[in-house]
Amino acid sequence: MQFFNVNWDNGLDWYLSRFDDAAGARRVGEASPMYLSDPLAMRRLHETLPDATLITILREPAAAAHSLFHYRAARGHDSGTFEDALGREEQAVTGAFPYIATRAYGDHLDFVVDELGRDVTVLWYDDLVGDPAGLYADLAASLDIAPFELSDPAVVVNSADRFRSVRLRNRTRHAPQLLQRVVGRLNRVSVTYPPLTDATRARIQSQLADSTRSLETRTGRNLSAWR
Repeated sequence: MQFFNVNWDNGLDWYLSRFDDAAGARRVGEASPMYLSDPLAMRRLHETLPDATLITILREPAAAAHSLFHYRAARGHDSGTFEDALGREEQAVTGAFPYIATRAYGDHLDFVVDELGRDVTVLWYDDLVGDPAGLYADLAASLDIAPFELSDPAVVVNSADRFRSVRLRNRTRHAPQLLQRVVGRLNRVSVTYPPLTDATRARIQSQLADSTRSLETRTGRNLSAWR
C-alpha cells in the first residue's frame, strides 16, 4: 500500500478506503518494508494514527540488503551486481538506492521511540524462520488478539523470482486483479540469488556496527552475529 511514503498525495480517504472490506474487524493493518527507515513516513504515520500499534520484524542487515537488491533488480529498479549497488551508495552517486542506510535499525528505532515517543514491538526474522509458531504467538500478544495457528508454516510464500518481461509486468500493474494474477504467474520465474559473500557481509556489518550496538542495547537481543 505504501501510503505514508509513495501514495501520501492520494489522501487519507484513499487510504481508509483500502480497508473497506475489513469492516467490523477488530484489527486491521498494513505492512511496508520501507516505513521504518523513512523519517518523513514515520512522522506522517505518527501524526495520522497516534494510537496504531507499531511492529517491526528485523533481519540481519547484510542478508536483508542483499535480498532487497535482487528484488529490485528483478523488477528493473537496479542493475549490475549487489557490490556495484553498494559502491554507488558509498560514493553517493545520484539516484543510488540506500541499501546500507535503510538497515541502520538502531538509528531508525531511536528516531521513532525517542523523538516521536512511540512504542515499537520488535520481532526477529530468525525467529520467523526457526520458530514461526512462537513468533506468531508474540505477534498475537502484541496486537491483543487471540492466538492463531499457521496452516502450514513450512510453505514458502515469498520465494526469489524474476520476470521474463519487466515491461509486461509494469504495464499490467494497474490491470484488474485477476489479469494481474494470471499474467504474473506466467511471467514469473523462480530463481536462486547469487550468494552473499563473507567479504560483502563484513563490508555492510562494519558500517552498521554502531547502529547494531544501539539496537542490541535497546532490545536486549544478542546481535553479535550481526557485527
